[in-house]
Amino acid sequence: MSEAIMRDMYQKPSDVTTAIIEQFDESDYFRYKARIKPPIDGTCVWFLGVPEFVQWLESQSSSLLWISGDPGCGKTTLATFLLDSIDRLQSQDLSLYGTDYLTTYFFFDWSTEDQVDGTALLFALIHQLLQADPALAPIAEKHVHRLNLENLCDIFEAIVSAPERKHQRIVCVLDALDALDECEAVSMTKAITFLASLIPRVGWLKLAVTSHRNQHLDKVFSNLPAHHQIHLTDHAEHIRQDIEKFIRARCVQVLEIMDCHDDMRRDIEEELIKRSDNTFLWVNMVLEQLKNNPHAWLEFFVPTLRSTDKLDGLYNSTFERSKAPGALLRTLSIIAASQRPLTLDEIDDALAVQPDDRSIRQVLERSCVDITEYLDDVCGPFIRIRDGEVSFRHKTATEFLLRSADVPRPPVGNGMYQYKGCLDVVGVNKCLAEICAVYLTLDGAVSDSSSSGRRAGIHVTDFDDEGFDNEDYPTVEENSGPTCRKSGRGAGLFDYAAKYWGTHYRLGYASSSASTGSRGNHTIFDKAIALCNTSTCTFHDWFQLYWNTISTIPEYPDNLAPLMIASHMGLLDLVRELLADGKGQNKQSNHLQVADSEGWTALHWAVWNGHGIKNDETIALLLQHHHDRSKDSIYNKPHDNDCHCNESTEDQQSFPAGSSTYVLDIKDNKGLTPLHWAAADDQTGVVQLLLKAGATVDVFDGQGMTALTVAYENGFIGTFEALLEYGADVNVPYPGP
Repeated sequence: MSEAIMRDMYQKPSDVTTAIIEQFDESDYFRYKARIKPPIDGTCVWFLGVPEFVQWLESQSSSLLWISGDPGCGKTTLATFLLDSIDRLQSQDLSLYGTDYLTTYFFFDWSTEDQVDGTALLFALIHQLLQADPALAPIAEKHVHRLNLENLCDIFEAIVSAPERKHQRIVCVLDALDALDECEAVSMTKAITFLASLIPRVGWLKLAVTSHRNQHLDKVFSNLPAHHQIHLTDHAEHIRQDIEKFIRARCVQVLEIMDCHDDMRRDIEEELIKRSDNTFLWVNMVLEQLKNNPHAWLEFFVPTLRSTDKLDGLYNSTFERSKAPGALLRTLSIIAASQRPLTLDEIDDALAVQPDDRSIRQVLERSCVDITEYLDDVCGPFIRIRDGEVSFRHKTATEFLLRSADVPRPPVGNGMYQYKGCLDVVGVNKCLAEICAVYLTLDGAVSDSSSSGRRAGIHVTDFDDEGFDNEDYPTVEENSGPTCRKSGRGAGLFDYAAKYWGTHYRLGYASSSASTGSRGNHTIFDKAIALCNTSTCTFHDWFQLYWNTISTIPEYPDNLAPLMIASHMGLLDLVRELLADGKGQNKQSNHLQVADSEGWTALHWAVWNGHGIKNDETIALLLQHHHDRSKDSIYNKPHDNDCHCNESTEDQQSFPAGSSTYVLDIKDNKGLTPLHWAAADDQTGVVQLLLKAGATVDVFDGQGMTALTVAYENGFIGTFEALLEYGADVNVPYPGP
C-alpha cells in the first residue's frame, strides 16, 4: 500500500465529519469479532482452494457467495478466517487484490441486543465504510434526519456507488444470517435482499454470507446472475480433519488442568474424534464441561462421552444428571424468555423472586453467594457467561428446550429425548412476566436512574396489589417523604423489568377471546393492574425507564390514564377490565375520548406501540368497544357528510359529557389522528381497521397533511393503496416544505 494512501487513510477528520460518522456507531461489531477465538493452526486453509470461492473472489464484477452448513460446523470461525486471510493476502500486495479494496463485516448474534437485525447490520457496514473514507461523510449527512432501515439502505447504496470512493473494491462478510427470531428475521431479510439487489448495479462488491440451509435466502439469492454457493456438507472430509486438529489441540489445553497421563489423553482424544459427528460445537461443549468441573470427570464426563454423540443427547444428559431439575428448569425458563442477555445481578434477583414477596429485602435474603458458580453448577453446557451477561451457549440449546405453545410435548418413551421441548414459549413468558411484575412492586426496588424532579411532584399514595388505597400499610409519602422515593437497594432487576414486563405479559397472556386470560393468575393480573395505575410513584419509577427506550423526549406526557398504558402495551385482558368499568379513581379516565397532555387518547397510544410489535388485536378491541357504545350520543360522528375534517385541535382538548367529537378523529396537539399515526408507521392493517370502523379518511393535521400525504411522503405503498381504497382524495393539496 503506497504512502499516499496510508496518509489519506489516517488523516484526522474534522469534528463535523466525526460527529456524522459517530451517528452510525450503533453496534459493537468490532469487539464482537475480536472475542471470537481464532481457528486452530492448520484449519480452514483448505477453503481458500475451493473452486467456488476462488471464482467468487477472482471475478472482476460484483458477486455473492453463500456458505451454508449445519449447526456447530464452524461457520463463524470460517468467516473470521476469511476476513483475516484476505487482509493478510492484501498486505502481501498480491496482484489479485491490488491496493484499493476494503473488507467489512457483521456477525449476527441472537444473544446480543445490538447484533440482531438488518438495521444493526447496515449501521455497522456504513460505519466501517465512513471510518475508512471520512470524505464520504457528506453523502451520509443528507439522510441522517431519519435513520430507519429504508434510509440506511439509501445511504449505503449512495456510498458504494460514489465515484469519489477511495476503496473501489469492497468485500463484505456476513455471518449467521439465520440466528434471529421472527421479527428480527423480517428486518434481516429486507437488508439482505437490498444488499443482494446491489450486486448487478455496482462495480465491485463481493458479498459473502454464512447460514444454515435457508429457504428464504434461497429465494433471495436464486435470481442473482452472479451467485456462488458452497455447502459445507460437500466438504465433510476437510471438516473432519479440522475437527481432529481442533480436538487434539484443545485436549492438550484442557487435560493439563487434570494432570492427565498421556495414555488417558489419547483415549479421550480418540473417543471425541469418533463421536464428534462433524461438529465443533459438541466437542467444545463436552470439553468445556470437563474444564469447568475437572474433579468430577470420572463420575460425569466419561459416561457423557460414551452415552451420546449428539447435541440433543448432551443437553438431555444434563437434565438426567441434575440434582435439582426444578431449579434448572426455572433458570432456563428465565434465560429462554429474556428479551436481551440478563446480567448476573439480574438473573440472581429473578431466581430469588417469589409471588408473595412484598419487599426487596426478601429477595436479597435468597440471593446466591456466588451466582456464577451456581449457574455453572446447575446449567452446565446450556449457558455461557461473558462480560457479566448470561445467555445460551448456542442457538441449538433454545431449539432443544423450546416448543410453540400449540405443539404438545412428545410423550416419554417414543424415541425422543425425555427433556426435548420441555419448555413452551407461552409458559416461559408467563414465568418471567410474573417475576418482573412482582419485582417492580416490591418496597425498596427502585432504580436510581428513574428518579427525577418530576417524581418529587407526585403527591399520591401507592396502591396494593388490587390497585386501591390500602389503609393497612403506610403510604409512600409516609415512608419516604414528599419525594416519594422508596428506600433500599439500587437497580437489580428493575431496569430489565421496567422495560420488558409488558412484553412478557403480552407474549404469555395474549388472547383475542374474552376469556379470563391472566385472571386465572391473581398475582400477575393484580400486579399488572397496579403497574398501570398512573397516579402512583411505582408507575413513574418503571414507566420513565420504559419511556426512555421508546422516545427521545425526556419526560412522558402528563394526565396519563391506565387504559392508555394497557392499550399501548397490548395487554388485552387489562384493556377489557378497564373498559368494563374500571376501579376506584380510575373509572372516569377509562373512556376513549380522554386525552393526555399531548392530546393522545388510548387509541393513539395503541397505534403507537413503541417497539414495532403489531398491536392489531388491542386496537380491534377498542374499536369494538366504541362500536358497541356508538348509539350513545357522545359517540355520534360529526362529519358524516364531509370526508374532509379540519377541526381545530384546541376545540378537542377537553371532552365533557355530551361532546360530539368523534372518537376516531380526535386530534393530538399537532393535529394528528390515530389514522395519521398508523399511516406514518406503515401499519396497513391498522389503517384498514380504523377506516372500516368509520374513521374519516381525509383529516388535515397542523401542517395540512392527510394520512394519504403522510403515506406518500414516506413511500409506504401498501398503506397508500389502502387509503385510496377507502376514498382518500389524491387531489388534496400537498403542503410545501
